[in-house]
Amino acid sequence: MKNIKLAALMILAVAVFAGCGAKRAEVSTITVSSKGDIVLEEIADETSCDTEGLKGYLDEAMDETEGVSLKTCEVKDGKAYIKSTYTSYKPYTEFTGYKFFNGTVLDAKVAGFVFDAPVYAVQNGAVSAEAAADAPAESDTCVVSTQDYAVKVPGTITYVSDVNATVDGDTVTPSGTESEIIIIYK
Repeated sequence: MKNIKLAALMILAVAVFAGCGAKRAEVSTITVSSKGDIVLEEIADETSCDTEGLKGYLDEAMDETEGVSLKTCEVKDGKAYIKSTYTSYKPYTEFTGYKFFNGTVLDAKVAGFVFDAPVYAVQNGAVSAEAAADAPAESDTCVVSTQDYAVKVPGTITYVSDVNATVDGDTVTPSGTESEIIIIYK
């Protein structure tokens, strides 16, 4: 009986720890949490830097911006993988220089974002070919990004402004044809 309990405990431990490893993004991805903090996973295909040189540069640059921290920095076979965190969209925008917003549609408008581009409904991961007749409600939650990276949101995607975007569950990958993407989610 003791051996059965020990074996069951070992199987449980393996199952728990096997699921605990954080999966790396395969493409550069911005992940927004339900609390509003942001994780950026950047993958650069060509770099001549080594890990220590790149890490030193990023640490120094991030020290100048409050709410930013470097979690991982690796260079291998000429490719760089950088994972950094931001306490909200404000330090993200300040540090990266890209326009980015996460909040309600109303708050985005107050912050100066214009919602005059058509949006396309998303149902079951498919983006409608026709622009939506109804505009998103001002109380809806949105992400606005000018960066051509995949964006993962903490909810169900209901609209996107890029008719050619790829939607996979809670992640939108822009087509690269638009200078800005708006993602509405619930």
